[in-house]
Amino acid sequence: AYTGALIAPDFESLAAWAAANGIESMAPEQIIERKEVQKLMDGEVKRSLDGFAIYERPRRTALLPRALTEEDGELTPTLKTKMRVVQVNWKDQIAYLFDEKGAGD
Repeated sequence: AYTGALIAPDFESLAAWAAANGIESMAPEQIIERKEVQKLMDGEVKRSLDGFAIYERPRRTALLPRALTEEDGELTPTLKTKMRVVQVNWKDQIAYLFDEKGAGD
């Protein structure tokens, strides 16, 4: 067993980074598919988890095209995650996190 992480990037900052790196403006669904963006986010995750034990670090991450929201039923009014709703809404991304065929990437 291992951990995985769903990540909703700050798209405003990501758009500025993309523009500075010669990546044209595009929709969040498209930008998270770019290899350069995935590499950037993997680096950010690794940097932010420095000092955590190996078992606390996610083996894989999946980028989401938007943040979790109360409006979509994914958060409570106190901003707690509703795991069952998240599991339904993001089932493909969660399946990717725990797909054994690619778990070593």
